[in-house]
Amino acid sequence: AFMGVPLVSTRVGIEGIPFENECDCLVVPEVSQMKSAVVQLLKDSERRKTFARNAFEKAKNAYSIERFKETRMRAFDVCR
Repeated sequence: AFMGVPLVSTRVGIEGIPFENECDCLVVPEVSQMKSAVVQLLKDSERRKTFARNAFEKAKNAYSIERFKETRMRAFDVCR
């Protein structure tokens, strides 16, 4: 997502990552369906751009250094 490349994955592959199917990425039920999903995206430049842009923004907000600091500081506060 940080590289600006659209993502195709299975549900297991994005587990724990805040991406949504058909919004930030393309999620397929089985690994065997990934090839056709990638081909679909290659044929649809607008969809590729949308997925890449949305995923980048979501990743930037979820995994920025500022966000990392916030979560670590909260964890330290809980431990006190």
